[in-house]
Amino acid sequence: MCAIVDANVKHDVFGGGQTRSEAAGEFFEWIDQGKGTLVVGGKLLDELAGDRFNAWFQEARSRGKAVLVDKQAVERRTKQLEADPSLISDDPHVIALALESGARLLYTHDRDLQRDFCNKNLVAPVGKIYTTLKSKDFTSAKRKFLDKNVCSRTTLRNV
Repeated sequence: MCAIVDANVKHDVFGGGQTRSEAAGEFFEWIDQGKGTLVVGGKLLDELAGDRFNAWFQEARSRGKAVLVDKQAVERRTKQLEADPSLISDDPHVIALALESGARLLYTHDRDLQRDFCNKNLVAPVGKIYTTLKSKDFTSAKRKFLDKNVCSRTTLRNV
């Protein structure tokens, strides 16, 4: 099960300790110890970069809990998406990463990106959104997201 973490929630997910909401903590545990796999690549890798994330990411890659997607492939797809008039967010690189990796779960607070990620003309099969924008509690609805297969590809490989 593949997921993408948007830069606008990186501190909630990778901040650790007191800074993590209950729902963000459960999401982190799902990618760190559970069934989830985090996919990162292209511009998003730079956006997520920081001491805490970098250390976790290198260790998680070695355990198969994180995958680095080919930067050039993500950048090529990003350029194609930038010309698409149906794109409303300023995050074509996140949509490109989803298309290149097969990830269909996105943790974000960006409403325009949420619309793009759920637009079947951009992402097919359509993606699912995990957010703590309205509630930081780990609700049964959030729990269901983490139980589904949200990756359209069966195999991913690190580059």
